[in-house]
Amino acid sequence: MSHSQTYKLTGINLHVSPLGEADRLLTILSPERGLIKAIAVGSRKPKAKLGGRTTLFVVNELLLVSGRNFHRIIQAETLDSYPGLTQSLGHLAAGQYFIELTLAQALRDHPQVELFEALRSYLTQLEQTLPAALWPLLLQGSFHFLALAGVAPQVHHCCRTRQVIHPNFNDRYWRVGFSIAAGGIISLNLDSNPQTSGYAAHPGEEPGDFQRTLTPLTASELATLQHLALNAGILPEIERQRLREPDLPYGHTLDHPSNLIWGKLEQLLRNYAQHHLDRPLRSAALLESWRADLTLR
Repeated sequence: MSHSQTYKLTGINLHVSPLGEADRLLTILSPERGLIKAIAVGSRKPKAKLGGRTTLFVVNELLLVSGRNFHRIIQAETLDSYPGLTQSLGHLAAGQYFIELTLAQALRDHPQVELFEALRSYLTQLEQTLPAALWPLLLQGSFHFLALAGVAPQVHHCCRTRQVIHPNFNDRYWRVGFSIAAGGIISLNLDSNPQTSGYAAHPGEEPGDFQRTLTPLTASELATLQHLALNAGILPEIERQRLREPDLPYGHTLDHPSNLIWGKLEQLLRNYAQHHLDRPLRSAALLESWRADLTLR
C-alpha cells in the first residue's frame, strides 16, 4: 500500500494520548483492518472540528491518509458515542476494562469484525445498565472476551482428570476448585465434610501445596460459570435477566446474596485474564475502588 493512499474505515477509539502541542495520537480498532495508530492534527485546539470525535469510546466513520509509522485522520463523522459511561465510577471502570481486554488480543492489519462488534455491543449494554446490575454484565463480558482470545477457562471438565463435573446442589458442603494456572476447574473429591476430605494429589505432589492455590466454588458459582460458557456470545435480554438472579436458571436457592457471587466470580475471571493474557490490566484498580465504594454503602 502506498504511504500516501487515502482510505475510509469505521473505527472505535480505544486509547487517546496527547501528541505535541495540539495533536492527539489514537489507537483505533476497525473491523476492516484491526488496530491502527492515527494522528488527529490540531484536535486539542479550542473548537477543533475533530476535538470531540477523537476522545475515548467514540465510534467514527473515518477518512485517513496512510503513513509509514502513523496514519493521519482527515475527516471523522461520529456514528456512536457512550456518554453514559461517565455516569458512575463503575461504568467508567467497566468500559475501560472491556477496552483493555480488547487491546490485549486485537491484531494490526488483520480484520477484527467479531471483536469490534463484541466491544461495541458491550459498551451499548453497559451504558444502559444500572450501577447495581453491572456485576453480571462484567462477568458475561469477561468470559466472552476470553473466549474470543481463545483462553476461556475450562468449566465443564476437570483440568486434570478430564472428567465432567456437575454442580451438586444436594450437598451444602460440595465444592470444586478453580485453578488460574491450570486453566479452569479442578475436582476436589470432597465428601460432605470439608474438614475430613481433600484433593487426591498426583505422585510426588503434596495435596496441601496445590490446594492452597485453588479458589473453592460452590454449586451455584460453578453453575453460573457453566451457563456463561454455553452462552459466551452476546446474550439476549431474557438471559441477561436470568444472570442477574442466578437461582432462576438452575432452580436452586443461593446460600448468599447474588452480588457476592457476581463480585467473586468477576474478580476471579479478572485475575485469570491478567494471567493468561500475560499483561496487567490497569482498570483493575478502578474496579477495586468501585468494589470498595459499594462495600462501604
